[in-house]
Amino acid sequence: MGFLTLQHFPWAGMSFLAFLLVCGVLLESRFSKRGTLLVSFTFLAGIALLQAVLILSSQDAMLVLTFLPLTAYLPAVIGVHVLSRTGFFPTVALWIMGSMASFIVVFLQNLMVKGAWGAPTALSDLAQTGCLVALAVLLVLVAYRCLRAPFRVLVQQGRKNWMFLCLPVALVFLLLSYFKNSTASLTMAVLVFLTAASVFLIVVRVLVVSAAAWSAGQEKRAVAAQLEIQRREYEDVLVRMEKGRVYRHDMRHHLMVLEGLAGEESGPEMVRYLDGLGARLCETERYSYCENSAVNAVLSSLLGQAKEEGCAVRTDVRIPAAIPFDVLDVCALLSNALENALRACRGIHADRWIEVSAVMEGGWSLRVCVGNSCSELLRFGSDGLPPRAAAGRAGNRT
Repeated sequence: MGFLTLQHFPWAGMSFLAFLLVCGVLLESRFSKRGTLLVSFTFLAGIALLQAVLILSSQDAMLVLTFLPLTAYLPAVIGVHVLSRTGFFPTVALWIMGSMASFIVVFLQNLMVKGAWGAPTALSDLAQTGCLVALAVLLVLVAYRCLRAPFRVLVQQGRKNWMFLCLPVALVFLLLSYFKNSTASLTMAVLVFLTAASVFLIVVRVLVVSAAAWSAGQEKRAVAAQLEIQRREYEDVLVRMEKGRVYRHDMRHHLMVLEGLAGEESGPEMVRYLDGLGARLCETERYSYCENSAVNAVLSSLLGQAKEEGCAVRTDVRIPAAIPFDVLDVCALLSNALENALRACRGIHADRWIEVSAVMEGGWSLRVCVGNSCSELLRFGSDGLPPRAAAGRAGNRT
């Protein structure tokens, strides 16, 4: 092996490591931690063994480096797809970002080789290797600090246009791959390196902005839902106030009736009449579940709807007026859980019930539990998530 070959083997390893680390940062595995490590080790051991066999059997070491896309990157991409729990196109976007990071490292390597003057020395090799390591670490940090969270947010929201993101980036990826081993001038090497870095940062920025826009839309929808609940609560208060006004207006007549019944000593009739007055008086009351007005509005609206539909409601809500959380998040959590519970109760005709427990613990922790009757028996898998529900009848708690 010549000097160039000995120099390029560790550099090729660094670019491949950058690819693996960026993919690992963005990857959301379908397996447990132990299963992920086992599958990853199997693929990496297979890739390492294949490279060892090729190096020991080949007379041309540079040929081994030339076939790395087929002998190392392709098996790694297959492993990423095996591990990934996301769809096909989000996984494609994942390994394309890893490939872009790898290409940026390779293009810097080409730039340093073309820009070197004089015979290479151990010190120059060490300096160039240090630059490549620093760049690889920087790319992985950018992926972890800036891209990881928005990438997973976009995956969780179920974006349908991943293909439109992958296609242009893949075309740029193929275009840049043409220059990977090019013998072009130093100027071309600089332009290619800057282009690859710019494309990587632009894609990161697009994903960050898209995730922020989706989060803003979620907050807007949560605010709109909260305003709608407040509006219904306000209308309910107005209705109860009107009923109270009518009740007070008719109070003189009710007292006259009670006076007549008392004079006639009609005990049973008086009891029935008082029960009717008590029921009408309850219609003018506004039920309070907790001290927090926003949470109370959500509970009053949805639990009031549940009562109207014949659900037995049991509550244990102890949430103070001031809480260390965003009240919109708490209201959205309760709204989603109660709407799901109410929807489940509509699927059965008898024994409908909803239980709500929301308790502040220690002034910093909120424990929420919503239970309801349902027509299906829920079973949970090893990952803690409910797979397909089996037939049956039981309660459900979330």
